[in-house]
Amino acid sequence: GRNVLGASLAAIGLVLAMAMGLFQEQGRVRALNDQFVAAAELAIAGRPDDSRDLVNELLAQNDDDAMVHRMAIEYFASEVVSDLDAALTVAIKAVDLADGDRQSQALFWVARLLAMQQDFVGSLGYVDQVIEKNKDVPMPFMFRAQILLELGRTGEALDDYRRVEKLAPDTDLGQQARLQRLSLEGPTFS
Repeated sequence: GRNVLGASLAAIGLVLAMAMGLFQEQGRVRALNDQFVAAAELAIAGRPDDSRDLVNELLAQNDDDAMVHRMAIEYFASEVVSDLDAALTVAIKAVDLADGDRQSQALFWVARLLAMQQDFVGSLGYVDQVIEKNKDVPMPFMFRAQILLELGRTGEALDDYRRVEKLAPDTDLGQQARLQRLSLEGPTFS
C-alpha cells in the first residue's frame, strides 16, 4: 500500500514539476520575443544603434541558446533591419548550438541567406545538409531545385521538382513544383 502510494505521489510530483518547467519556459520565450519586438520597434523608430545594442545584449546573455540565436536571425534578416551578414553570422552559430529540428532550421536559414547573397555553391552545401536530415520534407527540395537552376544544373533541378511533387502531391507546393517542372521541360521535352 505505502509503496504504491509513494510511487504515485512521486509520479504526480514529477508531472507537476514538468508542467511548471514548461510554463516557465513558455514565459521565458514570451519575454525574449517581447525583447526582440522592442528591438524591431526601436529600428522602425529610427534608432538602429539602440536596436542593435539590445539584440547584441540578448545574444551575449544567451550565448549558448540556439533559440535566441534563431530569433536573432529573424531580426537581422527582417526588412526593417536587413543585415544579412549579421544574420548569417548568427545562423552559423545557431547551427553549432542546435540539434535535431532546430539545427535543420538553422541550416536552412544559412542556405537561404547565402542564396540571398548570391553564394549559390555555399547555399547548396547547406541545403544538402538539411535534405540529408529531412528526406521526406518537400520544402528543402523545392529550394534546392531553385539553387540548382541558378547553377545551371537543370536536370538535377527537374529531379528535385519531381521529388516535391511526389512528397506533396495535393498541396500548393506540389502544384508549384509541377508547374516549374513543366515550364522547364517545355513542349519539346522528351
